[in-house]
Amino acid sequence: MLEDADTIKLDENNTIMSLRDKLIALGRSGNDDGGFPILKKDLNEDGYRMVGYIGASELGHALSKSLFL
Repeated sequence: MLEDADTIKLDENNTIMSLRDKLIALGRSGNDDGGFPILKKDLNEDGYRMVGYIGASELGHALSKSLFL
């Protein structure tokens, strides 16, 4: 995985605004058909483990639904 690739880390404070900002940055980089690996801190090592992935369109859809709550 690229070191500068944008990810969603489960141990960070992921808000609607911060996820929206990641999505906007992804679109501006020309990778709006991409997505985000979802990472969890690996307790047995000093790094992270990939536990999931969400595509940009799926994240955008979820964020748009959250605005109506």
